[in-house]
Amino acid sequence: SAAPPFLNWFLGRVVTIGGVSRIVTAYSAGRVVTVTPAFASTPAAGASVSFYRTLKEYRIRSEGFTTQTDNLPEYTFFVRSARDYSDSAFGQGLATGTSHAISGCLTYTYATCGQWKTVVSPGYLDTLAFGFASGQPGASDTCSRYFADYAGGPNYCFGHFVDSTTFTAASSTERCFVTGACAEGAIISKGVMHTYLTIYVREYHDTNGVFADST
Repeated sequence: SAAPPFLNWFLGRVVTIGGVSRIVTAYSAGRVVTVTPAFASTPAAGASVSFYRTLKEYRIRSEGFTTQTDNLPEYTFFVRSARDYSDSAFGQGLATGTSHAISGCLTYTYATCGQWKTVVSPGYLDTLAFGFASGQPGASDTCSRYFADYAGGPNYCFGHFVDSTTFTAASSTERCFVTGACAEGAIISKGVMHTYLTIYVREYHDTNGVFADST
């Protein structure tokens, strides 16, 4: 049958062909799956195809900035990835490497995320790397940006301001999440650090057959 729960079974699973993984984001009544992003080339005849584990959903949220301004973080960064968290890896496991796809959304709450953006993992976590539409949260290099392990290393923590006069250099031994141009750093296109940051994880579970929303 093409009806739920069979329809929902494929959504959020990962298909791997030749070591490259993509996320199943749609399923049709003809039992055809759509993956995002598309594979760069058509698989060779006889190539091994595997469907495996469902995604995990990560919630990344900070409650403050290292800054003297009254600005506070507005948005929460949600990420869907089939990879497990790894604290010591660049990309923290879920974005480590560039052979798999990840999905992201930057919004107030999970329920208000109506459009997930799925891309090839850049190898690190960065809201700016998802290419959110102009005018949407995460589309610009501002206080709403979350990023760590920039460009997949060598630094876990990007240089940032801690107050109006003190700039902390990038670190290759300690991780932090930094904003885009914000507060004291805005005038020279530098950011501040997210503080009181937490990361939660759970299994992805679809209830309506639509991958792009949060139900």
